[in-house]
Amino acid sequence: MPKFNIREYQPNDYAEVCRIHDVSRKEELTIGGAEKHFIPLETAPYKDDFFSCKIYVAYDADSILGFVAVHPQELDYIYVDPIKIKVSGML
Repeated sequence: MPKFNIREYQPNDYAEVCRIHDVSRKEELTIGGAEKHFIPLETAPYKDDFFSCKIYVAYDADSILGFVAVHPQELDYIYVDPIKIKVSGML
C-alpha cells in the first residue's frame, strides 16, 4: 500500500496547492459540463476564504499529493492531484 503523510500547510506549499486546486477543479467542472466556469485559485473570488481555512496537505517523499481545507465544524475543500494519485497507484 502506498504511504503518505499529512501535515499543516506551510507558506512554501502555496504554488503546489494552487496547482493541485486548478488541475483538480478543472477536471471536476469538466466532468459536470461546467468547465467554462473554471477560475484559477490565484484569481478566484473565494481565495481569501480558502486561505482563512485550516489547511492540511498529504505528501509523500517527493511531493504534495492533495489537501483539505476546513473551517471549524466544516470541510470546505478537498482536492487531490489526479495525475500523481493515478501514477502512484492510490486510485
